Amino acid sequence: MTPFVADVLIPVGKIVAVILYPMVMVVVMIWLERRVVALMQLRLGPNRVGFQGLAQPVADAV
Repeated sequence: MTPFVADVLIPVGKIVAVILYPMVMVVVMIWLERRVVALMQLRLGPNRVGFQGLAQPVADAV
C-alpha cells in the first residue's frame, strides 16, 4: 500500500462512512415508521413516490 492510500484515503473513507450511515438510517427509519403506522391505521403507506416509497422523505423536504 502506498503512503497516500494509508494516510489520506482510508481516514477520508472512514469519515464519509460515519457521516453517511446516520443519514441513510434516518431515511430507512422514516420509511419503516410510515409503513408501520399505515398498517396500524389500515391504510396505504407511502408508496406513491419512488421505488416502494423510498423517495418520500425527499418529497417531504421539497
